[in-house]
Amino acid sequence: MANLAFYKNIFFFIFAGDILREPPHIHFSNRRTKDIYGKIWLETLEIAERGGFTQKELNVIKKLVSKYQKELIDRYKSFGKQTVKPINMILK
Repeated sequence: MANLAFYKNIFFFIFAGDILREPPHIHFSNRRTKDIYGKIWLETLEIAERGGFTQKELNVIKKLVSKYQKELIDRYKSFGKQTVKPINMILK
């Protein structure tokens, strides 16, 4: 698992095994409940798994991923090739 970004108490990450099996996507989780996570497709911004998040929280997640979409896709595609510092996401 590699952390790609974070926003307040939500962090965004990828699983190494997913890179070869599925189109670009990231998982997201609340720092307090790390074992419960959701998933969003990076190209379509469609929520694939809710992960126990409320609709309000999912809307924030979609806005964040939309804002940082290019950076997240680039990091997804370069996973394992270089070490990257997680993005500190800001929503305005």
